[in-house]
Amino acid sequence: SLALFVATLWAAGVAASPAHARGAELEEAGIASRFAVGDRVEVKGRFLADGSLLADEIELKREPDQDEELRGLVESVDSATGGLSVLGFAVRTSGETVFIREPDLPARFEDLSPGMRVKVEGHRDPEGRFVAAKVRIRIKQYAERKIVGAIEAIEADARSFGVLSVLGMKVILGEGTELIEEGAAAR
Repeated sequence: SLALFVATLWAAGVAASPAHARGAELEEAGIASRFAVGDRVEVKGRFLADGSLLADEIELKREPDQDEELRGLVESVDSATGGLSVLGFAVRTSGETVFIREPDLPARFEDLSPGMRVKVEGHRDPEGRFVAAKVRIRIKQYAERKIVGAIEAIEADARSFGVLSVLGMKVILGEGTELIEEGAAAR
């Protein structure tokens, strides 16, 4: 419901510092002045019931790297197809995919299991599947939910400070969304 959505945004809000902009500042400056289609961003957040990602933190990335990333828990593994699911994305691996277990130990597809925290680097194919170039099995295990990719669209939204499309996923900017300048440490 709208009341629950507004309550969630209200509960997430805290004060900003100079290197961090929050929802009120996003509203004041206008979303278009902060982001542009094609900007590469890293978004950390939590999923809402409709499958969209409510952004807790969003960082503009300036490095030339064009890979897209998923950082989260493995939801399922299909050893017959070499596929897995992370953050709701179908991920395809191949003989070209590099598997690493932190810090820099070799790993294999067979080392993956549901519940493991991973970082997947690659790109989406025309069908929307994520094609993994590298899968890194993380040491620390917690429920991370982070995506990295280019902004594909920006929309106005009456219930929030705007909606970005990143990796084909709706990313909602709300009162509690923290805009982090690249290189500034998140709080």
